[in-house]
Amino acid sequence: MKIFPAIDLRGGRCVRLRQGRAEDETVYSDDPVRMALSWQDQGAEFLHVVDLDGAFAGRPVHTDLFRDLTAALRIPFEVGGGLRTDDDVRAVLEAGAARAILGSRAVSDPDCVARLAAAFGRDRIVAGIDARDGLVQVAGWTETTRTRAVDLAADLAARRMDAISGGERQRLAIALALATEAPVLLLDEPASHLDFRRRDELMALLARLDRTVVMTTHELPFDTEFFTRVVLLTHGRIVT
Repeated sequence: MKIFPAIDLRGGRCVRLRQGRAEDETVYSDDPVRMALSWQDQGAEFLHVVDLDGAFAGRPVHTDLFRDLTAALRIPFEVGGGLRTDDDVRAVLEAGAARAILGSRAVSDPDCVARLAAAFGRDRIVAGIDARDGLVQVAGWTETTRTRAVDLAADLAARRMDAISGGERQRLAIALALATEAPVLLLDEPASHLDFRRRDELMALLARLDRTVVMTTHELPFDTEFFTRVVLLTHGRIVT
């Protein structure tokens, strides 16, 4: 797990809006650059910056502040909020953001995520998903879509699957499957492309699950005696 301290910007200040409600605002600092430096001094390796004004306006508002952060910080930061066009994405990246986060646009135009990743670099484009009651929220939490967050994540992952390594792909597939809270989890060839460290991580995860897990695999890298709720298949045959 990676921890990203977050700085939400509204009116040039660091604030928190409870799920996008403008009337439920808490102000933490009038100096975003100083706040960012404080996080850096406390050991942060990456910052998450949200342009709330941009999210409401539909265009970046704090571009000048992003340049100030770039000049002051040694660590990278990512920016989301109001990035509705290619020019918006280009503007925040040119202002010094290491990554641009697409939220509303990832919902309305999911193909743009892969296209922009190809244009600016796959490490510089991120899809961000805000959800309430399992449904995706857009426009700074002011609009509720009919799209389930899990479905959007799966769709975006599928569109970029050719750029995801085997190990990353498997971890993502498991995360999406877990999010559905289905009583039975089916993993197809879960050991493929994993090094032994990640296999150990997977085995520990599966052992903690309070549900039945069915794994189909041509390999048997697992200690089958370790599991009590796992059905292991190979070549269509139940082996444990």
